[in-house]
Amino acid sequence: MRLTLYTAALSLILFSACNGDKKDLEIYSPTAIETNEEAVNALIKALSTGGSEGWNADIRTGSGQEFIFNFQFGTDGQVSMNCDCNIDQIMASNESTYAVSESDGTILSFTNYSYLHQLVDTRPEIMGGTAGKGLISDVEFKLISQNDQEIVLKGLKNNTTLRLKKTDVSFASLFEKEIEDYKEVLKLPTYVNDGLVHLNRTADNSRLYRFKMDEEEGTVQILVYQANGTGNPSIQSPRTKPEDGMLFFASPIYLGGDELGGLRYNKELEKVQFLKNNTWTALGNVEASELIGDLDDNKVWRISRWAANPELDVANDFLTLFNKVRTDLQSAGFTYDRMTTEFLYSDIYIMLRSVEGGTVRMYCNYNSDGDNFDITSIGIDLGTDAQNAALKPLADYFMTANFRLKWALLPGGNYLFPVLYDTNNENFAMYNYH
Repeated sequence: MRLTLYTAALSLILFSACNGDKKDLEIYSPTAIETNEEAVNALIKALSTGGSEGWNADIRTGSGQEFIFNFQFGTDGQVSMNCDCNIDQIMASNESTYAVSESDGTILSFTNYSYLHQLVDTRPEIMGGTAGKGLISDVEFKLISQNDQEIVLKGLKNNTTLRLKKTDVSFASLFEKEIEDYKEVLKLPTYVNDGLVHLNRTADNSRLYRFKMDEEEGTVQILVYQANGTGNPSIQSPRTKPEDGMLFFASPIYLGGDELGGLRYNKELEKVQFLKNNTWTALGNVEASELIGDLDDNKVWRISRWAANPELDVANDFLTLFNKVRTDLQSAGFTYDRMTTEFLYSDIYIMLRSVEGGTVRMYCNYNSDGDNFDITSIGIDLGTDAQNAALKPLADYFMTANFRLKWALLPGGNYLFPVLYDTNNENFAMYNYH
């Protein structure tokens, strides 16, 4: 899988354990050699041969950061490079170009935008650093010395030392642990329903926030919605660093007074957790009223489906049961019109309305663990004895169902709405949206 390049502050990932024993790059100054055409040709030849895995290079920027690069130079002016700026750039090569020329010395120039150019990019959002200066590095270098195993160059603008060392070891093999951690991170979306997870509302009780993960690239977005799910979300896209199967944000994200710092999957608990206020907390683990509001918000939350909607037109066990209940209710003088589900007074109310204006109701006590709802008891009332008896098979179904609450977004829409569905029956769901 080829991972794309992301430009965000979190690109400042260093894997110091792999840096090895480095010399002080800023004070190391080999004896200069005279430069001439022969030296130019010798440098081109040396660059294009190198070790079987090209050249590794230790680079320390003027701002103090240290990076490891790998270069594989071709004879046609092409150069392939990897670096440890972030996990993407360890795993995916960047194809660029280079040129060797003579101008008061033998000059190696990297001639189009590449991983190396990130270090001199003046935009702080690319790699951090100072606006207008970047990390203070170079992309044009003057040859200082070369031998069979090492080539040393100095940056023309900021005096950055570029020491190239032949290598026969693949670049990726230097970062085996980091890559394994990254593969664990890529599994995170498989633990999350639809790759979309809600957290509890923010401290000011005004918004919902959710993580949305990219299954292929392991990146994460934080989407922040209004409390009732309406309107377009505001989006933050922190680049993340994998470590032991966890995603740590480059810097904390603050939402409603809460500090969010990362994501992980806890294998022992079999739960996705997020780092909230420096404590690993399971996603969810909140009552429904914290997610969707209750009477304190001057509203009752409803999930509604009309009988003619597609879920109820698919041949399945639930439809067979539901149609029998409707028939029995009609025999008891109740012509079914619609069903709504309400969270009210910490209970779930499943209301069936008739075209005549009557109502029968199932009131459910439940336990919740984040998105999961376990209905522990059901009562039936509001109808006649015959109508209540006709409703009992439906109540029995709700007692055995494995309900889950998730938030859905219609394609092309901007309204986030809740869905209550049975994980044992993919053709049954109830929801309401405007």
